[in-house]
Amino acid sequence: MKKIEYEVVHNSQYNSFNVEQMVCKFFPRQMHCHQEHELVLILAGHGLCFAGDGVIEMKPFHLYFIGSGLPHFFRSDNRYYQDDCEDMCHSCYIQFKDQILPGDYHNMPGCTNISKLIKAGENGIEWDLSQHPQMQESIMKLTSCRGFERLHLLYWILDELGKWTITGGNRISSLSKSNLKANGESTYCRIVEFIDLKFQEPITLEEIADHAGMNPSAACRYFKKKTGESIFNFLLRIRLNYAKRKLSETDIPVSSIAYDSGFNNIGNFNVQFKKFTGYTPSQYRDLY
Repeated sequence: MKKIEYEVVHNSQYNSFNVEQMVCKFFPRQMHCHQEHELVLILAGHGLCFAGDGVIEMKPFHLYFIGSGLPHFFRSDNRYYQDDCEDMCHSCYIQFKDQILPGDYHNMPGCTNISKLIKAGENGIEWDLSQHPQMQESIMKLTSCRGFERLHLLYWILDELGKWTITGGNRISSLSKSNLKANGESTYCRIVEFIDLKFQEPITLEEIADHAGMNPSAACRYFKKKTGESIFNFLLRIRLNYAKRKLSETDIPVSSIAYDSGFNNIGNFNVQFKKFTGYTPSQYRDLY
């Protein structure tokens, strides 16, 4: 059975934290975690971001902060996996450990904002940077500067983002790493990964439970206890988030989006979509 992947991050001997750009046909979709905190700026590509028990849209010029130890992965849209897709995905990511921050930074007056950011990262947090070109430029500058200039710029970025946690940002997960810890962590990840791979197809509880190595009733109880929602509510949320973006970014007919999102009945799709968003699919498309 597939287990959660624990990633080991290797820094250059000349730098105290890792900054990389990734340009690829699609983002890897193996759920993983690591000791480092991670900032991910999406420069090109669409899809979904999974962190903890949360799922949120992934789109260009959005920044995601994933705290140390929180299971996560980024899933590109299905079209990126097709051989004839010419679009590429592009991200810039920063990975750093607590050790590069001042000792006892949680209690240092000058590090109040950074402390707030690290706390918010326990559940993952997302910002739209489309109206913040200076932050985008600063993150990209990290890829070229070195030494103390690089460290100083990271501190500035973290301090600014810490201020933003007070006035904005979208929390991704309702659970932190401590809630997801222990023996059941890999079971949770197996369930989420299977749903991610199959949400556009008919899925039975038996299939999900089998992938997790559990019987159906045990899988239901486990997931409800772990996340506070049922497996099928989680599946529904992923399907509807996928449909929302297709409605706002494409001219594909509503009926086609419904089936592409995993619904086998257009009437049920319309009912569920209005419950989830407060709008019919057509109204949502007109608004966004």
